[in-house]
Amino acid sequence: MKIKSTILISLLIFCSCKESNTKNKLINQKEKSIVIDSSKAQKQELVVHESIPIPELIEFVKEIEKTEWIPDTLRLRKKKLYNYLGNKTSFNGYPFYSIDYENTDLKKASKFEPNVLMKLSPNLDIELFKNTKSIWGYFYRDKNGTNTISDGIIEQWEFETESDAIKAIEQIQLVGHFVYFNTMPFHCRVKNYLITFRTRAMMFSYDQKIIFEKFKNKNCT
Repeated sequence: MKIKSTILISLLIFCSCKESNTKNKLINQKEKSIVIDSSKAQKQELVVHESIPIPELIEFVKEIEKTEWIPDTLRLRKKKLYNYLGNKTSFNGYPFYSIDYENTDLKKASKFEPNVLMKLSPNLDIELFKNTKSIWGYFYRDKNGTNTISDGIIEQWEFETESDAIKAIEQIQLVGHFVYFNTMPFHCRVKNYLITFRTRAMMFSYDQKIIFEKFKNKNCT
């Protein structure tokens, strides 16, 4: 009986150890799986946030802030200016706003005045602009302004290739004055990005041209 009891106890201990080892292996596999899944999630997140304001633009807004041009989220929302700007995201401490193509002035113009656009720019490819990878906007204003405050937006349109960006700037230059009504927009290209400077009134275009020329001379292709 003692021998049988000893064998039985040994078998129970063996089974218990084996079960414990199996659980540990499963836990280790689960932990590895979580690590792998987490790694995949991080990679996916990097891809999602890959389309961001380019360093040249971030550096430029840093430069103009040292003079008389500053961002002003409070004024932007309080005055309900440039309503097409979406959510705010901070890059290096500077506020940029995501832009949905469906809310852009180009989309509105193509919807309500397609014939005018095609007359001004026969080769205008709306799908090219619609399929941009991302659009960001930066709002700035004259910090010394009182009653009449000069302000504007710098738009960054990201295209798949430099070739697409070249086509885009050639097309938008022909219709920009119509799309951005009652103002004089300025455009240039940095690699596969179309950079557009626009404002809300013609009276501010002179100030904006000075700012645009600074950016263009330093960064544009």
